[in-house]
Amino acid sequence: MCSAFTGRSEEKVLRANDWLLCVAERTRSPRYGSLQAHWPSAVLIVNGLLTTVDGTLDLQHAMFKELMGNRLAIAPIDTIPLHNVLDIATGKLYPSKFGVNKAEPQTQVPGYGRLNSVLQSNFHTKIAVQATYKQSSADTHPSTHVIGTDLSPIQPSHVPPNCTFEIDDAEDEWLFNIPFSYIHARAVLSCFKDPLQVIRSAYKALSPGGILEFQDPEFPFNFADPQPPEDSPFARWQKLIVEAGEKSGRRLTNTKRYKEFFEQAGFVDVHIEKFFIPTGPWHEDKRLRMIGAWQLENWLEAVEAITPRNLGRLGWEIEESKVLAAQVRDEFINGKIKPYCDFWCVWARKQELEAKDVEDSGGKAAA
Repeated sequence: MCSAFTGRSEEKVLRANDWLLCVAERTRSPRYGSLQAHWPSAVLIVNGLLTTVDGTLDLQHAMFKELMGNRLAIAPIDTIPLHNVLDIATGKLYPSKFGVNKAEPQTQVPGYGRLNSVLQSNFHTKIAVQATYKQSSADTHPSTHVIGTDLSPIQPSHVPPNCTFEIDDAEDEWLFNIPFSYIHARAVLSCFKDPLQVIRSAYKALSPGGILEFQDPEFPFNFADPQPPEDSPFARWQKLIVEAGEKSGRRLTNTKRYKEFFEQAGFVDVHIEKFFIPTGPWHEDKRLRMIGAWQLENWLEAVEAITPRNLGRLGWEIEESKVLAAQVRDEFINGKIKPYCDFWCVWARKQELEAKDVEDSGGKAAA
């Protein structure tokens, strides 16, 4: 194991550290405005909510893995040689591997006391390993070089020797000097002003035949019957969040356009696989009830953390936005609405080199 966090420049490291401190402390210091100017592509929902990052990102990871049948990639990455792997917006990695340092995310779901004992047992039996794709990939593919990039250095300091991290903004010019076999991005819906440009950068960075995979929820959410009342706080809230995203230049409805973006960037063999995620333990299926309870906990944290900043873009006062956030949380907890979304996994391949292209390049295709 080794300490393997690197940065593109000392300046970016300092900016990222400043950003961490600023968000984590929820300050409105004079430096905050200049920080935004220095980092124009800072995400709407910063690093899975930095103020609760220890629990939230772990919970998200556990939920996504359970949702996808304990898989980290839906794309058939076992069919290609995994020489170099890149994970965009890598987030927080758990240092445990293969259950050695089993980590248990918060499992108490406010307002659903009857389910808490079920959740406790399910976390022990179903989530044996709390490691994200990056470290899991490095552990299980020792010959693969795995790079994770993010805006902030919140990753662990001790990782497998074939796993490194870089502070980087995926919307900047990509400066990697190696081709990648597989590029992965998850929960990046709010990250980019121009996701098509990021996808084009990924295309250029892939080896011929390499795979790009995006995994993101669809937003805004839908509702199972009975439909929410016209004065539903959550229904109102998500319309406002979409509007705030538009105003900031980050369209939160882009998940449905990923296939279109992949094809525009030149990818072929585009595939989509969707997974149903309820918010709250209201579904009849036992497994989906468990996933729904995890999703509920995730959103109870999210609503409180992201509402003031985003509604502030629309001219709301902080106290006013906090009132709406509290109403949304109460509506979630009382179980009167049944929100759900589809979790999209979109993957595709970069075109293989044609015979003429191989000859023109001296017979050396990228590894």
